[in-house]
Amino acid sequence: MDSQEISSTSNQFIRAEVSARVSGGFENVTVGAATMCFKVAGTTPGTGDFVAAAWEAGGPPYHMRRLSGLLAAGRYDIWTRVVLGTEDVRTKVGVLVVT
Repeated sequence: MDSQEISSTSNQFIRAEVSARVSGGFENVTVGAATMCFKVAGTTPGTGDFVAAAWEAGGPPYHMRRLSGLLAAGRYDIWTRVVLGTEDVRTKVGVLVVT
């Protein structure tokens, strides 16, 4: 799992890798809506916690990103959410340490 560290006075893009394998190949997840959230470590996000993110060009693997916003010092879990048809995939992909 990826770990990133930023300052509490920083507002910068946080990037996350997102992939799905189907029959040995990669599924193009960029056709789904991309959202991310940063939750205090150990807490589970609800639907309303996710904020719009953007897909980066290229892949696989595919990457999404969003601005961190100004976060208080602490440890946050980085979550991604991709909605593909009837699937609503929410995955913890890393840790964000804010100092």
